[in-house]
Amino acid sequence: MQNIYTSSMEDSPEASVRNANGNIYINVSGSWSIEEPLPALTDKVIEKLESAPVSTRVYIGAENLGSWDSALLVFLYEIGRVAKRRKIEVDLNLPQGLTRLVGMAFAVPPRKGANRIK
Repeated sequence: MQNIYTSSMEDSPEASVRNANGNIYINVSGSWSIEEPLPALTDKVIEKLESAPVSTRVYIGAENLGSWDSALLVFLYEIGRVAKRRKIEVDLNLPQGLTRLVGMAFAVPPRKGANRIK
């Protein structure tokens, strides 16, 4: 098991990503707030997902997760969006409320033109 990326500051949001057995393991920890700088890992995680074989599975855990708000949901949504498009399975081992919110975020398809930038 090799730890590929880690972003960490004391009690700040942290995400670690590692590859093992052909799968990607992501752990989110620390306190996540929209008012704090977020880990600079989103692009690196997405790059990993973009280049991963379809047989890859992503496991997301939350060991040592502190308080969180929509910042964490946005981070997880971006990961899930790419995985869904690439048909990569994602297993969540998150607090119940967070798992429910992530599920709700994917339950309703985006409205046509909602992501359009002018």
